[in-house]
Amino acid sequence: MKTRPLHQITFSLLALLGLTLPCAAHPLDLWYSRFTNSPATTFYSVAYGNGNFVAVGGSGAIARSTDGNHWTVTNPTAQVLNEVTYGSGKFVAVGYGGTILTSSNAINWEDHSPGTNIYLQKISFGNSRFVALGYTISPAFNWSLVSTDGIAWSNYFVASNKPAGGLTFGNGLFVYPLAKGTNLLSADGISWWSRPSGLTNDLYMIGS
Repeated sequence: MKTRPLHQITFSLLALLGLTLPCAAHPLDLWYSRFTNSPATTFYSVAYGNGNFVAVGGSGAIARSTDGNHWTVTNPTAQVLNEVTYGSGKFVAVGYGGTILTSSNAINWEDHSPGTNIYLQKISFGNSRFVALGYTISPAFNWSLVSTDGIAWSNYFVASNKPAGGLTFGNGLFVYPLAKGTNLLSADGISWWSRPSGLTNDLYMIGS
């Protein structure tokens, strides 16, 4: 009579009984809600850098945390802040009214808004530069703002009256989903070229 090893018998019995052996959970399997002490504020974006989490949102709110559990909220501007990123040793947050705020420590924020009426929605860092994207209502154009230091900015025409999606950087390129399955690509945030994604839907978000 042929016998089976003990471990095979054990797993067979567990399977028969519908039981499984306990295993360690992946850190991303469990999520917890934490409050920023600003319950009336909607936050739209979060970034991490220099030991700090930074979230930005409505009414110019900026929330800072070193551990993701305890948050401190400030309002250095009255404008809605739509997105924040970290690069080259500083946070850069963008929002309506052409608002651009920068901070190296996530506590003290400086206003480096270039004085445009562009509604800034997205920002990313790559190729040693910050690239922000937004739109104007009249004329109905899409624009990019580019800076190597987060302080001095130049704006460039991107497209005319196109619904915009997210923005990311990877593999040496900024990628900007723009209307009906089309992606705009750029290495510098200044010159953009279109590439079809093969989809017919509007694309709203992208990640790397």
